[in-house]
Amino acid sequence: MLVKKNFSPVYDALVDLDGIALKVATKAYVKAKDYVPVATGRLKKSIHMSTNPSPNGGDKYIVYTRQPYALYVEFGSSTNRATLFMKKASLDAEVTMLTSLTDIKRRLR
Repeated sequence: MLVKKNFSPVYDALVDLDGIALKVATKAYVKAKDYVPVATGRLKKSIHMSTNPSPNGGDKYIVYTRQPYALYVEFGSSTNRATLFMKKASLDAEVTMLTSLTDIKRRLR
């Protein structure tokens, strides 16, 4: 029982990682929908989040769009400025991830 007690915070932190991954992916998904410019709404409606089992355990989350012109909206073209809506969303999600991981690190000290 002593071993379980000593490793309990580490086990709890590992369990928290799955929740953090979902939280980070959800943040990226919501922010991508917030940041995407809307003309017809098609691109905004095409932003999705999916989950797949990771080979290392847990889940892998992906935020994506399959609209062929999303590339030009994101990075721009010769006639349009880049909006970087997915990059902005991923940076917001990164802040959420770093905050959550810092909290876990603090608990393990």
